[in-house]
Amino acid sequence: MKTSDAKEIVKAKREQVMTGRQDKYKTLQDLLKRMQPEIEKALPKHLDAERFARIALTEVRRTPKLLECTQASFLGALMMAAQTGLEPGPFGFCYIIPYTSKKTGITTAQFQISAKGYVNLMYRSGEVVSVTSNVVYANDLFEFEYGIDEKLRHVPKFEGDRGKRICVYAIAHFKDGGHMYVVLPPDVIKKIRSKSQTPNNGPWVDWEDEMWIKSALKRLAKYAPLSPELMRKLDLDETTKTEIKEDMSEVPDETDWIEVEGEEVASDESEETEQKEETNEPVKIAAFEEKGSLTGKKPLEK
Repeated sequence: MKTSDAKEIVKAKREQVMTGRQDKYKTLQDLLKRMQPEIEKALPKHLDAERFARIALTEVRRTPKLLECTQASFLGALMMAAQTGLEPGPFGFCYIIPYTSKKTGITTAQFQISAKGYVNLMYRSGEVVSVTSNVVYANDLFEFEYGIDEKLRHVPKFEGDRGKRICVYAIAHFKDGGHMYVVLPPDVIKKIRSKSQTPNNGPWVDWEDEMWIKSALKRLAKYAPLSPELMRKLDLDETTKTEIKEDMSEVPDETDWIEVEGEEVASDESEETEQKEETNEPVKIAAFEEKGSLTGKKPLEK
C-alpha cells in the first residue's frame, strides 16, 4: 500500500469518527431540549435548565467518550452534580466518568465527588469549622492515640526520602466545639481500592495520595455528626442512576459492579418521555428503549 493511500484511509476514518460524534452531540442537544420541563422540576433553585444544558454540552466536549454513555446514566450523573451544587469541570470538585462493562459492552456514566468536593460540601454545610486530611509516610513524625486523652500529631518530612505510605488521617472540627478524626492503615486502603472499578489505572495510579485522602474523608463523613441533608449528598458519590427525581438520593444506584474499563476525566432520538403527574415521581429517561443510549446500543436489561 502506498503511503498516500494509507494517509487517505486514516483521514477518512478520522472524518467518520468526527461525523459520528457530531450526530451524537446533536442527539444530546435534542434530548436536553425535549426533557427541559422534567429537568426543571428536579433542579435546585440556583440552577436553571439552560445552565444545566450548557454544563452537559461542555462536559462532552471535554470528554467525548461521555457521548457513548446511555442517555439515562449521563443525565442522572449531571442531575446529581447539580443537586450537590458541585459543577463538573476544571475546578475538580466532581467528575462524570464513563465506564464500559467488559461483559455487556455498555458504557454508563458514574458521578464521583473528589476529595476537594468532600471538603467543599463540609464547609458549605455550616456544620464544620475546619477539615484536614493528609497522607503519612514512614519517615514522617507521626503520633496518634485513641481514648480519653486522644491525640494526633503529624510533622511531615519534606526533605529526602519520606518512605512508603503508612496511613492517612482526616480531622474535622465542628461549630459546637467538638472534633473527630479517623486514621486508616494501608490494609483498609487496599480493601477500599480493590472495590474501585479501576484499581490498577486512573487516579489510583496517577493520583494515589489524593485517593487515600478521599478515602479518609469519606470514612470520616460516615461517622461524623453531619446533617441528613449533607449525608444524602455525600452518598451520591460513586453511583450510577438512570432516573431524575427532586431528591436523587431516593433513586437506586444501578452501578454495574462487574469488570469494567474506565476512562478518567483529565483535570485540566428516543421516544417522548411521559410527564408524571406528581413532581416527586421519578422520571424515566428512556432507559429501556432501543434508542436509549447515545450510541444506539440497548442499555443493560434490568
